[in-house]
Amino acid sequence: MTVSEQRSLEDGRAWLRQRLERGVHPLDLLDQEAAWEAVESLQGLDPESWAASWGAAADRFAGEAARTSDPGAKREAWLQAYRFSFVGRYPIPNDPAKERQYARAREFFRNATSLDDLATPPSSGGTSFITPDLSANGTVKAGYTVLVVPGTGASQVLAGAATCNGTTSQSSYHATATPATLGQTGTRAFATNNSGSVYQNYTGVAIPASLAGAQVLQ
Repeated sequence: MTVSEQRSLEDGRAWLRQRLERGVHPLDLLDQEAAWEAVESLQGLDPESWAASWGAAADRFAGEAARTSDPGAKREAWLQAYRFSFVGRYPIPNDPAKERQYARAREFFRNATSLDDLATPPSSGGTSFITPDLSANGTVKAGYTVLVVPGTGASQVLAGAATCNGTTSQSSYHATATPATLGQTGTRAFATNNSGSVYQNYTGVAIPASLAGAQVLQ
């Protein structure tokens, strides 16, 4: 590494430390200890080095999410994995290494958000937003497999501490219902999102968030 490259790296670290201390995007909501470690472990500001440092932190939290059986801890670990991978593709995924972090961020975000959020009752008491028989992604009801994931380009709106039931809220969603056994329990697939419209297709294949191949149910 040349003197100028080292100076550039130190300048980059200084910028990151400053944003960490102030809790400024894109480092807000990150686990502070892990974020400081990622900053200090940076070997360069090139896309490969940048993605590797933040991606390693994401790996740590993804591992924690896979190991724990506590729903709250699992969700928070997946969210941390998402946040670190998001920084790994920052500011734009314009390199294969950053593109991989972008793909992983979307995966971790999906893992953190599912039907169990809606099945969690308000902390102050009362009933959940959906019935117990739809309490987890992959639940089969009336012959259809049901799940809900963040919509395309979704982002966190409120952390769990600021919502009524302690779960993280998202800016958009994509919900699907797909035949559990195509041709026997159903022939059409269905989907909806925050637009409020219901979509269908006649192939029975799960409708993607892009809604490709689907049409509005009349």
